[in-house]
Amino acid sequence: MKKLMAALAAVTLALCLAAQDKEATKPATAQLAGEWALSVDTPHGLVQGPLRLKEDGSGVSGTFEAEMFGTLPVKGSLDGKKVQLALEIADAQMTFKLTGEIDGAKMSGSTEMGGDWKAERK
Repeated sequence: MKKLMAALAAVTLALCLAAQDKEATKPATAQLAGEWALSVDTPHGLVQGPLRLKEDGSGVSGTFEAEMFGTLPVKGSLDGKKVQLALEIADAQMTFKLTGEIDGAKMSGSTEMGGDWKAERK
């Protein structure tokens, strides 16, 4: 009986340690909520303006204000440090997609049209 109890205790301990190790290796999720200064290379040149984001779990929403386009709705997602944003351009009936990574108070990446983008927290 003592051997059975010792074996059960060892298995329980091993499972607890494995669960802790799995949590420790999960990448930390960055924080996107807040105001950013966004610069995007587009086919029409550099577009800049304030980007305001809110988070809801892994979902992201907000607005981007650009002189050329006005205020655009933004939707996206955050997975660890990987960011995906979609700027909805209603007048052109199109979505401009950005993918990249966040690193503290900065994020950057590329657009689906081959340009680059970057943002810094305000």
